[in-house]
Amino acid sequence: VRLGIRSPWGSIQAGDFVLRGTDSPLNRFERKLEGMEVRLGADDWHVQGALAGSKGQYRRQIFQGVDGRQGPYALTTDTGSRLLLILAGAEAVWLDGDRLERGHNLGYVIDYNTGEINFTTRHTIRNDSRIVVEFQYSDLMYDRRTQFMGADYSRGSANLAVSAFSEIDNLESNLEFSLGTIERGLLTNAGDMPDGIVVSTAVQDSAGDYALDDGHYDWYGAGGGDYNVSFFNVGATGEYRRQIVDNRIIYQWVTPGERQNYNALYAPFRRIAAPQRKDYLALSLGIGAVETGRSMRVDWGGSRIDLNRYSRLGDDDNLGQAYAARFDWRSNPVSLAGQELTVGAALNGQGKDAAYQAPGRFDAVELEREWDLDGITMGYGWQTAGLTARITGEPVDRKSTRLNSSHIPLSRMPSSA
Repeated sequence: VRLGIRSPWGSIQAGDFVLRGTDSPLNRFERKLEGMEVRLGADDWHVQGALAGSKGQYRRQIFQGVDGRQGPYALTTDTGSRLLLILAGAEAVWLDGDRLERGHNLGYVIDYNTGEINFTTRHTIRNDSRIVVEFQYSDLMYDRRTQFMGADYSRGSANLAVSAFSEIDNLESNLEFSLGTIERGLLTNAGDMPDGIVVSTAVQDSAGDYALDDGHYDWYGAGGGDYNVSFFNVGATGEYRRQIVDNRIIYQWVTPGERQNYNALYAPFRRIAAPQRKDYLALSLGIGAVETGRSMRVDWGGSRIDLNRYSRLGDDDNLGQAYAARFDWRSNPVSLAGQELTVGAALNGQGKDAAYQAPGRFDAVELEREWDLDGITMGYGWQTAGLTARITGEPVDRKSTRLNSSHIPLSRMPSSA
């Protein structure tokens, strides 16, 4: 549902809308929101603001394919939980660097209720297949507030843009359950723990259904044990499988050697994620246009990522920054031996430090594979630079030489592991 008002000076809309970032490589993102968005502008300036509740949070998940297994590949939360709601139509799926389309006759199908992806027979999955999925989800833990403010100004061939974007989890609004004093204390002392804290769900009860036997819980029948235990789906890291016995659901411990036979396994604990706050700032300056033959563009981005709003431990690594720059030059046509030739060059570079996180995808889809990062998806810094020289004209006909150099100093940070 969406209501809107439009005028020659701008627009106001309230309800469901999609907030998108700019074309800056440091400010590309897309969020499905519910709230209000305001746009104002004229020929040479534009202002945009938004205040809304977020329907989900962004996540990038990487899978290694299994030979002959087209699916299912299960999406999880940042803490590895399968208890999540996937936002329909907000996902992007890549296979070996190629983006796939959703559909039974296309690349993949996704079950938004279970959070599972299956690939069609048009794309055979092998052991060396690399699957990257970007999606938005809600784990029903916290309300999330989203704030955005952006402005740009153009004068002649120059353009200046600035934007600020924040995603803030509400400390006092827990959607699935209310945090008690014990849970809040554990989170306060936990520091930056992306995987959250673990809280046992086993409660001693003389009329319980489970008994503790050699380090794991066995079902002893209704009232036959001394523990009541709640189990949660944690995917492949669990130790219990779900069964139906006498028309009731029970959980049975699975030996380590048999766990590979199950896609969904359960654990006698719940993992509680910490409320987070993520702030992003982006600046962009462009002069000229590529088609004119002389242009430059410089982008800078900063991020402040607080992985646990309850705790100040580990806050010394919250700030990060990144940059992207491109310079293009092309000469006017010159006559040489009766032929018109054009000489051009382009220099580009980009990089980030170990603490920087972008609101969307800044890294190349296959960056980890190309640079052999062994599955590291965050907590590293990198830089790249490229130089391209071109000569265009007859009979040369667009000859070009490209020089590339890259540098990636791995400096993985414990707080972002």
